[in-house]
Amino acid sequence: MRNLRRAFTTVELLVVLAVMGVLLTLIVPAVQSVREQARSVQCTNNLRQIGLALQSFEAAQRRLPLVGNMQFDGTNGEWPRSHAPHLYLLNHMEQRPLFDQVDRRVWALRDIISSPLTWVDPNHDIRDVRVASFVCPSDPNAVSGRNSYRANLGLIAFPQVTSLDVQKKEQFGPFLPMDRWPTYAGVTDGLSNTAAFSERLMGDFNENTYTPAADVFHLSETGEFNQIVRSETPESDFVSACSRLVNRLPIHDSSSGKFWLYGNLMDTWYSHLLEPNSQIPDCGSTWDMFGGGVITARSRHPNGVNVLMMDGSVRLLGNSVTASVWQSIGTRAGREVD
Repeated sequence: MRNLRRAFTTVELLVVLAVMGVLLTLIVPAVQSVREQARSVQCTNNLRQIGLALQSFEAAQRRLPLVGNMQFDGTNGEWPRSHAPHLYLLNHMEQRPLFDQVDRRVWALRDIISSPLTWVDPNHDIRDVRVASFVCPSDPNAVSGRNSYRANLGLIAFPQVTSLDVQKKEQFGPFLPMDRWPTYAGVTDGLSNTAAFSERLMGDFNENTYTPAADVFHLSETGEFNQIVRSETPESDFVSACSRLVNRLPIHDSSSGKFWLYGNLMDTWYSHLLEPNSQIPDCGSTWDMFGGGVITARSRHPNGVNVLMMDGSVRLLGNSVTASVWQSIGTRAGREVD
């Protein structure tokens, strides 16, 4: 009898390929979901570590770290040295050698170009050091940026407010005003009811493209800065201005979260003026934004943003959280405790 050769027919091969394609469409999203869950867990753990460092700092100093101003040695007044609270947490995050390298006596300038040409920033190289606990792995720009976690300023668009600005006290976050060391005693709404840190996407560092969720457009695009500065309701006016962007490629800054060393709206601060992952883009009035701006909590997690509360707990707040709840946890003494 003649031996018959067995092989796949064309139809059988097509059926196998089709089945494999269906399996891939089912497996790939599942794998991506598992990976994101792992990244999200790491992101949450980073915030918990920041929370432990805050508590350790407070236990040692009986106060919380400053977000901006600090008395400049050898002068008679306050200088906006603007070292971020992240710097002072290093000492409580097993990063003492890095903390000791920072010259805390000098004025902290984010961009060396903006400083006098004869002055050299001794911290210029240190600011480029990556601290893993400050970077959320879910951020698509985690490789380029250096900070994903921001200190809460509350319902304030112009962070240079001082203790003399009594009309805004109920809008302050836990780290305001900047001319005083913040304390737990100042959080009269309760530590478990007040946000300390949250997430903010880092920029893509590409000025040729504008990514609303990560970049910050300059307020000159709407031409309303002078009116907002003189307004009696600057925060709400600022939000309205941010919502009126029409240019698809506005003047913008793509360096959000570039450094953890500097205290400013581009790197280490955020506000509760807009809900998490708001469709309204962030905008600011000056480069590096020690001046004014609206910077919102944003992340790539599918369900919302992680928030570190003042008591050290971490909560995932969904994108559907109401404005009233989000703003209530944003203030330290707004008398919202439920």
